[in-house]
Amino acid sequence: MASKRLKNKIEKIFKETREPMTTRQIIEHLAENRYAHLPSHNALGNMMRDKRFTVVGSVRTPTSGPVAIWYLKEAPQ
Repeated sequence: MASKRLKNKIEKIFKETREPMTTRQIIEHLAENRYAHLPSHNALGNMMRDKRFTVVGSVRTPTSGPVAIWYLKEAPQ
C-alpha cells in the first residue's frame, strides 16, 4: 500500500513540475514536501519500473556510471 501511495505522489510531482527528473531529484522533491518515509535510490529505481513511468534519457557523471532520467509515459492516442 505504501508503494502505491508513493507512486501516486511521484506521478503528482511529475504533473506539477512537467519536467523529467533523476531519482535524486525525485527524492529531493519528496523531502521538500515532507514525505514521511523516503525510499533509498535503489528502492525508488525499482518502483519507477511501473507502467506509468519511463526512462527518457541518461546522464553520465564523473563519479558514477549512467543515471536514468525518468518521466511519465505518454498516454496512447
